[in-house]
Amino acid sequence: ESAFQLLSKAEFPENKSNNEYVRYLFYMGKIKSMRMEYNEAKISLIQAYRKAPDSTADGFKIIALKTAIVVTMLQGEIPTRDLFTSGPLEKLVPYYRLVQSVVKGNIEAFNNNCQKYKPIFSKDGLWTLIERLHQTVIRTGLKRLNISYSRISLEDVAKKLNLENSRVAEFNVAKAI
Repeated sequence: ESAFQLLSKAEFPENKSNNEYVRYLFYMGKIKSMRMEYNEAKISLIQAYRKAPDSTADGFKIIALKTAIVVTMLQGEIPTRDLFTSGPLEKLVPYYRLVQSVVKGNIEAFNNNCQKYKPIFSKDGLWTLIERLHQTVIRTGLKRLNISYSRISLEDVAKKLNLENSRVAEFNVAKAI
């Protein structure tokens, strides 16, 4: 919150170097993503990724790309395939697996990926954002069920989405509506 207040009161000088401007865009994207302003955050993060120097900022570009992928999923969108092919794929595997579980609406796979890659997500500083994705996974699973079934009981919804019981399923269905 205090970082956002500083950002809103301070003006970025026009005569700064490209590297400082890229860093400014990245941190602005991180702050906005924490404030749930995902559209502005995504724009800032993608700009930071594209404007970063190609030869000297590989680590920076990767973390900006990872953050942009998570923010894109938080918007309810699926990251495009070119985001994964533009960076080194071996460093993006945990995020690719996460995207696959979100796209399928598979809560069990999502939880398994979160537990398996939690140290990586925490090291990248994205764990709090990834925890927010749980609702997106449930919403995606509900959409898939809605397409498949015209009528389905809450007990069946709970079984198909691997939720604890029908009460949790009812809560999530009401929230999605």
